[in-house]
Amino acid sequence: MKGKIINWRDDRQFGFIKCCQKNLKNHIFFHASEFKSGTPEVGQDVEFDLAPDRKGHPDKAVNIVVPVHVDDVNAGAAALAGAARKAA
Repeated sequence: MKGKIINWRDDRQFGFIKCCQKNLKNHIFFHASEFKSGTPEVGQDVEFDLAPDRKGHPDKAVNIVVPVHVDDVNAGAAALAGAARKAA
């Protein structure tokens, strides 16, 4: 699933993701332990799975990652190529 971080409480290590799918509730809870890509930031696009939490609440985000965009990969590759040319 895809969404965007809309709230992050660093002091409590949890936040909420706004889900892009219309058939789900708007705000999906997540805990920092499920965030696999550094530190969560408000406004980040993320991909995640849904699972029930230990209290039985139906929607909790797990396996959260920040997707890699093709433009980011191309920019990184160009920077590496430029550095290699300078070193040669």
